[in-house]
Amino acid sequence: RAARLDRGTFYDVLEVTPAVETDQIMTAVALLERRYGLAATSAHDLGDHAALAAPAWDQIERAKKVLLDIASRGRYNDWLRDHWSEIRTAWAIDATATRTAGEAYARAQHALAAGDPHRALSEAAAAARLHPGHPDYETGLAWARYRVEVIGGADAAAAARRERKVATAATAGVRPWPRALVALALLCIADRDPDSARWHLREVLAIDPASPAARQLMTRLGG
Repeated sequence: RAARLDRGTFYDVLEVTPAVETDQIMTAVALLERRYGLAATSAHDLGDHAALAAPAWDQIERAKKVLLDIASRGRYNDWLRDHWSEIRTAWAIDATATRTAGEAYARAQHALAAGDPHRALSEAAAAARLHPGHPDYETGLAWARYRVEVIGGADAAAAARRERKVATAATAGVRPWPRALVALALLCIADRDPDSARWHLREVLAIDPASPAARQLMTRLGG
């Protein structure tokens, strides 16, 4: 997480865009707390990384405080504009790109449901290009790419391992994104690792017990 946020913005800390609303900020913080809150981190033996736990949560709290206050957010946005050349961001992006990426991702999901992985791959690639680093889009692209590779005659096991690495990297150091975790679980299943798939699906269901995709996959796995 520290590496991912190097020279990042408060929008990157919370994984929200500049158009974010108050309720979305609070949802983001609640999800971040599941992984990086002091109660969550103290439950694990972090070894050499223990010293990073408190500062990571402090950073989340600072970002929440600044972005929740309209005046503070405005001053922060002014500061970003003055220091743009020093920043590396995946989230402080144009509102049009955010909207267009979301629309492309939705079309990719519809294409997968309709059994058209080639169309899904094209739309998923567009979403990831417009908003690189978004866990939903990166993992969705990995799953669509796997589907197309297998249809094209590629070695399924090798493709599953390769795309699973991509999806794992996209979900590391971020808050839990349920749709991204479902895509990662699918790739774990394709990689013949049902235990890891169950692990990710349990996290999805802890956040959204009604998730139909997670429930269906967990039933299929006997979870």
